[in-house]
Amino acid sequence: METAGVFMTHFELQMAAIALNINIFVYTPRDGKWTPYTIETSAPARIRKSPPYDERPTCLIRLDDLHFEPVYDIS
Repeated sequence: METAGVFMTHFELQMAAIALNINIFVYTPRDGKWTPYTIETSAPARIRKSPPYDERPTCLIRLDDLHFEPVYDIS
């Protein structure tokens, strides 16, 4: 996802979180919600608390159904 035009599905996000042993959070602007992808979540679950979550999680913003960009600052 370093360049425009690179896409990822929910399944690939979940597998990346498991394989890399990291927490990935995806923000969807139209819903105003964060979706976590972690080892503990076998399927996406909505987060109801406000950021910050982990000390330095991987955060992405959903641009459309399968296109994401990195988030560098959520403060």
